[in-house]
Amino acid sequence: MNKIELYPKVMVYRDLIKDVPKVFKAITDSHDNSGENYFNPWTDWSKFGIYASVKGDHEIVGRLGSDPVFDNEYNMVQEVENAYRMAIDDYVKTYDIQLPENSRLNSSSFCRYHEGVDVLENDLTMQYHTDYKQSEREMPGNHFFITCTTYINDNYTGGEIEFYVDGKFITHKPVAGDIMVFPSVEPYYHGVRTITSGYKYLIRNFITYRYPGSKEWLDNQIEFGAVRWAKMEADRIEKARFNGNIIIKNGEVISGPGMESM
Repeated sequence: MNKIELYPKVMVYRDLIKDVPKVFKAITDSHDNSGENYFNPWTDWSKFGIYASVKGDHEIVGRLGSDPVFDNEYNMVQEVENAYRMAIDDYVKTYDIQLPENSRLNSSSFCRYHEGVDVLENDLTMQYHTDYKQSEREMPGNHFFITCTTYINDNYTGGEIEFYVDGKFITHKPVAGDIMVFPSVEPYYHGVRTITSGYKYLIRNFITYRYPGSKEWLDNQIEFGAVRWAKMEADRIEKARFNGNIIIKNGEVISGPGMESM
């Protein structure tokens, strides 16, 4: 198995997807569909770009074997998700990770970054963050545990993924077919540098687990009532301007956990 450790618990796997150009073509061809195939229509992905999901199991009954485009998209997704499972199995064994009892691999989302996005003028399209939402850590729900990202093309400039871990920067320009696996939690903050030309395509997936909620959070729900507490929590999250992100300009941390927002 071809793998590269960029940093402890940040692993890049290569050669697990047999035909990366075929995957790339299936993804780019799906832009024009209106949802009749295995891919759902592409839609806005915040300010970063666009993304698409795929049909659920209940939506594919009777479709497989009757439409070559549908079959091609379905088979491509299965190949990618099988590659994820191989990478995750090795990753868990390599680092002796205990997966939560109720953990699962989610369905994939297919993403394309816009060119030239630099909202905070610090050469980052996506600021340094953890995929685990820091502002929702006490709340019940599905929480991210391991992040798995497949990079489908490399014919663009910029767009490196950059980790900021324990005060260190680790930068990686993905090669088409790279599968990167790393923890979704602190201290594995990561951002994406601005794409200066071309489009960057990737497939995102996560190992998540069902968290029942902290005792304090559940006690507050009882004290204030479910409806009032839900509104209080929504207001709190809304005020968390950068939602636990670390904002860095010119090499200096200017906003982050424990610091006042910009």
